[in-house]
Amino acid sequence: TGQAVSESFLVDNTPPVVTALEGRGAHLEGRAEDATSPIVRLEVVVDDGDWRMLAPQGSLADAQQLAFRADLPNLAPGEHLVSVRAIDQAGNSAVRAIHVQVPKAR
Repeated sequence: TGQAVSESFLVDNTPPVVTALEGRGAHLEGRAEDATSPIVRLEVVVDDGDWRMLAPQGSLADAQQLAFRADLPNLAPGEHLVSVRAIDQAGNSAVRAIHVQVPKAR
């Protein structure tokens, strides 16, 4: 038999939380937080499209709390499902979605 002792380490199984998410037409704002490790990536998807990077305020995804604002280009008038995904340093992720209404151009 054998035995080894290591330095203590943290196992992060806790996903981040998208704590706020609002959409006004094609404008999106929100916040994401993680209790254990930094959020390293934010992503957004509209309807059934592809996930795209979402830059946080300050441009760096490296903190346990991040705010973001974005304009979603080329949205057709009508209702859309917008989802935001936050991913922490350990690879845990969380998604929050809202419906936004884009008005018809006048």
